[in-house]
Amino acid sequence: MSPKTAPAAEIQPLPKPGSMTCLVKERLEEPGVLLTSRPVPALQHETDVRIRVWATAICGTDKHIFNSEHGTIAAMRPKSGEYQPVVIGHE
Repeated sequence: MSPKTAPAAEIQPLPKPGSMTCLVKERLEEPGVLLTSRPVPALQHETDVRIRVWATAICGTDKHIFNSEHGTIAAMRPKSGEYQPVVIGHE
């Protein structure tokens, strides 16, 4: 059996040097996320590390964020000030 190949519309170009591909929750109250590029965050402490991700998956929390579910969105809402877009994902 040959490996499945993604349709051309699903293939994304590699990010430019110094940037990373990521999912961003742009609008807190609206379902959806944006697949985009952002600058690679700087290491801030001597114990910080940067890893290269070869594969990823969507977890339950990501699904709740994508769907703008009440409890998850309430937890993401800032205590003061306006909501700022957030790069989602962890581990």
